[in-house]
Amino acid sequence: MIVDDDRNLCESLEMILNEVGYGVVSVYNGADALQAAQEHEFDAAIIDIRLPDIDGVEVLRLLSQNDTNMGIMMVSGEATVETAVGSLNQGADAFLLKPVNARDLISRLERITRFKAAQREIERQRLLLDDLYENAPVMYLSVDTQGIVRSINRTMADDLGFSKDEILDGHISRLRVDEPSGGANRPSTFDLSTDLNGSEWLLRRKDGSIIDTILDFSEEFDNEGNLNTKRVVFRDITEKKLAESNLRELVFKLNGVSQGCSYLCSEHELAFRIYSDLTFHGVPGVCLTRENPEELETKYGIHSENIILISSREMMGHRHVSNLQEVNRVISDYLENNVSPIMLLDGLEYLISRFEFDIVYTFIQEIRFDFMAKRGILLIPVHPQTLSERELALITSEIMLLELK
Repeated sequence: MIVDDDRNLCESLEMILNEVGYGVVSVYNGADALQAAQEHEFDAAIIDIRLPDIDGVEVLRLLSQNDTNMGIMMVSGEATVETAVGSLNQGADAFLLKPVNARDLISRLERITRFKAAQREIERQRLLLDDLYENAPVMYLSVDTQGIVRSINRTMADDLGFSKDEILDGHISRLRVDEPSGGANRPSTFDLSTDLNGSEWLLRRKDGSIIDTILDFSEEFDNEGNLNTKRVVFRDITEKKLAESNLRELVFKLNGVSQGCSYLCSEHELAFRIYSDLTFHGVPGVCLTRENPEELETKYGIHSENIILISSREMMGHRHVSNLQEVNRVISDYLENNVSPIMLLDGLEYLISRFEFDIVYTFIQEIRFDFMAKRGILLIPVHPQTLSERELALITSEIMLLELK
């Protein structure tokens, strides 16, 4: 659109722009320009600053308010620096002095229209993405850098039993079971830089029930390349987790063990078989042993990173502990950082030979309560013939004896 009361100039510019492929509409005052903008979608407008009815900068301001994707070039034959700067501050993309140079006009107009076309495509893609998220069958919301919910789709609101307005503009932590719900303890920031993909969140419905979810994140950046928003997709894995839990319960039952219990295994083969079966079905586990790690990996599928040697000497590429204090530290750390794990403590005979039975027995008495509290499983394989009748009786008075059936 060309907006200028000089009809001869409008005709000249129309001819120039028609030759390079632009369709042109000319109007001769501000009011007609505003009316034309309501009736047509223009890629760009060329506006004279001095118009007979409305100031050209005011026309620029009004057009920019209604259509941010329209490129606008201001022209004037008597412009001052203040006028030029003022029009640019109001949102003009370029400023040209009359008489207009055709080559300069076309060059600037092409740059403006390419840039605005790119903006329109970005906006189109954003709206398409918003529509996809809104109608997606998975739960979705977006948060800003402070963790404030800025958008949420219908699926998530419905699944949680809230209206959108009850969630929007609130902190994301309010939806999480194991996060503070508000007040002074609520986190004031939300670290968008943290990679949370694949993490699990328990979400609380309005009725108090729980949804177990796994998170997928995507990022959005501002024009300066700064991360300002994260889109979060919550995938409901409640049924999956329940199925996994039921399967683990079956595996526990088939192997004759229960969570929160400690066992003395009459055969090393029995202990390693139980450990291998439970970790295969998703129970986190660590193995402290005197056996060759490579052989354990080959025979039982125990990954070397889950093996800690009980030895006073280092073995290249493997962690090791050399005394009961270090064994106790490993157990405490593992129980603290894992949910209901299994631990195989191989090498009881070695520990007794180094630290005497009574010390090792006291150690077993104490750590079994740690496994009880954390609902973990402790397996201690031993050759019964290496213990005296008294020693075996003392240990089995504290922890259950498992034997091959």
